[in-house]
Formats: sequence, structure tokens, C-alpha cells
Amino acid sequence: MTKEQLAAIRVPLLLALLLPLVMVIQLIPLPPAIWTKLPGRELYAMAAPLAGIEQPWRPISLVPYRTWNSLFAWLVPIAMLLLVARLDREQRFALLPILIGLGFISGIVGLAQAIGPSNGPFYFYEITNNGSAVGLFSNRNHQAALLACLFPMLAVYASIDHPSVSRVRLTTLLCGAAATFILPLLLVTGSRAGLVLGMIGLVAGALLYGNPMHGVGRLGSRRSWNGWLFIAGAAIVLLIGVTVMASRATSLQRLLASDETEELRIQLLAPIWEMIKVYFPVGIGFGAFPDVYKVHEPFELLSTQYVNHAHNDLLEFILEGGLPSIFVLLTGIAFWSAGAYQLRLVNGGHPTRTVLFARLGATIILILGLASIVDYPLRVPSISAVFGLSMIWMSFGPKHPIRGGAALRMTKCSVDSRA
Repeated sequence: MTKEQLAAIRVPLLLALLLPLVMVIQLIPLPPAIWTKLPGRELYAMAAPLAGIEQPWRPISLVPYRTWNSLFAWLVPIAMLLLVARLDREQRFALLPILIGLGFISGIVGLAQAIGPSNGPFYFYEITNNGSAVGLFSNRNHQAALLACLFPMLAVYASIDHPSVSRVRLTTLLCGAAATFILPLLLVTGSRAGLVLGMIGLVAGALLYGNPMHGVGRLGSRRSWNGWLFIAGAAIVLLIGVTVMASRATSLQRLLASDETEELRIQLLAPIWEMIKVYFPVGIGFGAFPDVYKVHEPFELLSTQYVNHAHNDLLEFILEGGLPSIFVLLTGIAFWSAGAYQLRLVNGGHPTRTVLFARLGATIILILGLASIVDYPLRVPSISAVFGLSMIWMSFGPKHPIRGGAALRMTKCSVDSRA
């Protein structure tokens, strides 16, 4: 890796390394005199006297093997960062159609799940949302988050200029058709949050789209209406899809009917907040939530359902990581905000591919971040890899804002160099 490549990813790489550093610290055994003074350890400290043994050295993590698992799982986005950073610009751009293809494979699997029986062979996990289109995942919300990210991906891919006008028109047509195909796939996931994320993805796709057939002489003209036509066309298809599928779309049924799982997620917020106060500022250790929650689970919430996550990854992140996790989270938000603001300052006509991909990266990070408010998509290795790739695209964006004529000259040079 060259110094330039390393410099471009130094901030996201630092952020990606901060989290495993916190996990490593959580796994260091502490002497009893220190460990027993940590917040929330009183109940666990009673185990040694009851067993008739001395207090052992124990780490901050209350479930160390789960923290080890979290540490190894986080190697996926770090590996994505390091591997993709070594690629040249064209190779980084070439990853987009591959990612779109993988998303569509998951979508087609989801369609087969929706058509087939609820316990059919296309469900690859024993514990899953049977009857919903989960695709290659076990959770409907994770499938919906990935499908929502496909809208801005397709918009950016359709915006890339090609040597021939016919190639541009064909690409635009295929991307538009693909976007309309995603809408019913999003409906049959049965994810309420997915419908909201899908609308955000549609709007983001319209804002990102730029007509690739704009000539250099017209780069300073007003924004094309094609993006808004993209929204209008997609909205029409959505209405048609709702009409046709209203009787069987699981997501629509769940929107209109009471759902025990959704109610449980809301009821979980209060006990999780109390747990945060009990264990703050050191936390319980990453990955320890399902085991520690059993200790604090309110009697009135006991049921046949088990709680594997908080279904609000921001709260779970703070509960498991304590004060250090808040620092990591705020640093990440500051990095995204600064980068997104800088990209907003880049104007002056049809953006270059570097700008397009940087904006796409920022958009995907935003969608996955919003999805984390109601679920835990970034704890899925495949989605965390997409997150890492998005950080790379965003990191290799323009480092200084470009306005007006400077942007026009930069874009003209870029178009001339590809001609």
C-alpha cells in the first residue's frame, strides 16, 4: 500500500481500529480488587464466595467468549478497508456492479422465498423470519436495508458516462427497470423499517442521479428533471404494486395489524436504558447483551420469544462498550458529517465519478446508520463489508470543496480524458 493510499483512509482506518482496541481492553483480566469495584458487578461477585473459592481475575467483559467473537467479526470491515484501499480508482469503481449483482441475487432468493412455502428450501437459517423474503439473510430488516441501498447504487451506476450514447441509454434503461423491480421485493420482506429506508433510498437515488449524456458545454445548466422523473415513475410502480399485492404483502399486513415483536422492541427500550445506567461507564463487553439481558429481563416481558439483540444498535453499542463506545460513535458521526458537508460544497454541473462514488458511500453509510436505530445490520459480516467499502468510496472523494468554474474545468478535463 502506498503512502497516498494509506493517507486517504487514515481516518476510517483509525475508527475501524479503535473499536477492536476497546474489545481487547475489555478482555484483559483485572485483579479482584479492581474488578469488584466496577459498576454492576455486585451480583456476579457473589458467585465466587457461594462456590467457596477466592475471587478470580476477570475481564471487563461479562461474557468473554462473545467479545472474542465480536472482535473476530470486526476483522471483516477492516479487511475490506485495507484490501480495497490497495486498488486503483477504476478497480474501486468496478466493485459497484458486483455489489449490485450480489444484492439482486439476495433479492431473487427472497422472491423465491415469498412464492414458496414458509419453511421451504430457500431459507438457509434455522432461526429466521419464515414467510418473509429474507434473501441471503436470516432477518427481514437486514434484507430490506440492503435492498434500500440498491436505489442509490443504481442511480450512481446509471450516471456514469460511457463512450457511446447507445450504451448510456441501455444502462439507464436497465437501472431504471432494476429499481422498479426492487420495489415489490422490498414489500414482501415484511419489514416496516425497510419501507421507510426504501423511500429514503429512492429520494437519495434521485438526488444522486445525473444525466450522463449532458455535454460538457451544458455542464453549467440547471439540474436535470430526470431525477424527479425517477421518483415519479417509481412512485407509480409502488402504487401499482400495493394495489396488486395488498392481499398478500406481509409488510402491508404488519403495518395494519398489531405485531407482538414490534411491541416487544418498544418495551425493551426502558430496561435497556436502565442497564446502561447500571454498567456505565465500562459497559458489559461487546457481544454480551443476550446473556446479561437475562439477568435484568423484567418479569412482565417474559415470553416464549428470546431477545438476542436490543434491536436498537445505538443503545446496545453504548451498553456493551460504555463511555469508550460513545467516543467511537461520536468520532464516526463527526467524520461522516464533515465528509458529507464537504461533498455538498462540490457543485458546478455533472459531478465526476470520484464525487459520485464519494456521495454514494456517504449515502449508504447514512442508510445503514438509520437502519441501526431499529435493528443491528452492521453486526452482519456481509453488511459490515458493504459499510467498509462505503467508507473507502467516501474517503477517496475530493479533499477540498470545488465551486463553480473550478468544478466545471475539473469535470471537463475528466470527460476529455475518458473520451
